[in-house]
Amino acid sequence: TDANYQAKTVSYTLRVDPLGVTVTPASTQSKTYGELDTTIDYTTSPNGALSNSSTVTFTGTLSRTAGTDAGTYSITIGTLTNTNYTLSLTETDYTINRRPITISAAAKTKVYGATDPSLTHAITAGSIVSGDSASGVLTRTAGETAGTYTITQNILTYGNNYDETYQGEYLTITNATVTVTVTDYTKVYDNQFIESSNLSFTATGLVNGDTIADLGTPVYTVSGTATNTVGTYSITLSGLSHPSYNIEYVGANATITPATLTITADTLSKTYGDTDPGLTHTTIGLISGDASTGTLTRTAGEDVGSYTISNDNLTYGNNYTEVFESGTLTITTKAVTVTADTQTKNFGDVDPSLTYTSNPAVGTSLSNGDTVAFTGTLSRTAGENAGTYSITIGTLTNTNYS
Repeated sequence: TDANYQAKTVSYTLRVDPLGVTVTPASTQSKTYGELDTTIDYTTSPNGALSNSSTVTFTGTLSRTAGTDAGTYSITIGTLTNTNYTLSLTETDYTINRRPITISAAAKTKVYGATDPSLTHAITAGSIVSGDSASGVLTRTAGETAGTYTITQNILTYGNNYDETYQGEYLTITNATVTVTVTDYTKVYDNQFIESSNLSFTATGLVNGDTIADLGTPVYTVSGTATNTVGTYSITLSGLSHPSYNIEYVGANATITPATLTITADTLSKTYGDTDPGLTHTTIGLISGDASTGTLTRTAGEDVGSYTISNDNLTYGNNYTEVFESGTLTITTKAVTVTADTQTKNFGDVDPSLTYTSNPAVGTSLSNGDTVAFTGTLSRTAGENAGTYSITIGTLTNTNYS
């Protein structure tokens, strides 16, 4: 004021323009896939107190372009604001890093010939974001024989949002069990050793199209050292092998049964007084090389007649079932020549004794210990008139002589 003046008010406009501020996000702005976004830090220029004693402050936050997958996103000004400032943003990226996980295959086992089990896995380090799942499958190296096969990741993945470390495992194919059973063997005694070529076996548990021939050449062992005689012998088997089987053996028996042998006593004869002939026999079914022991016998007696030849202790052994057919020894009469002595008497006299000689002579000892002897007397044709009469055998007899 001044007493000499009258003040006049004139209005002017003072425009306060926004202060230019550069917003620079912090150099490292990131998170791991699946985590919540972190607050985006930043610095400003100018920064701090201004000449009007104001302090540079803002409301709101920086933002980024939308997206949840691993990758790089642009940081935007978002809701960051203060009407006193014109904001310019230094271009910076926001990184969503891939989520680290370890995929561990599960060890698997199957028996040779079985179908492969499902190849599974587990996350043994890190974790999976809810809602995510794997695609693709594990696989293993090829092969079906017993052994160990590597399980590989193949195309199994949880996608590009994960940094995957794969931990392999193995599928182990264990041996299957095949049971080899020897077939019981029977033959009739033939004095021959049991041939391995006649023995056989069956196998249960073969898979994958395998056959008995794939097991190799069998080696049969028959117990005992005399396996060409009647009896029962154990058969064991060995020598088979296969890389994918455990072989279990089941033995059997080889049985040699008796052969049937028919022994027939021969029909024989002798003359009364002679020594018995050898009691012989014939056989049907005898195996070459076998011989008998023991003898035949006959019913006792030395008189003319028929005597049964039977088996005393004759045998060809336990290798035969013996059928015996008896025979007959016939003792025939012994021929004797009787020569009547010429005799004479006068008409009216009593007949003289009718004497004779014989060949063999009466009193002769025979080989059976008997002595030639007769009962009865000679006779003559009837008549008493003078003449010649034939002397006949009359009642002279012995049933053992003709």
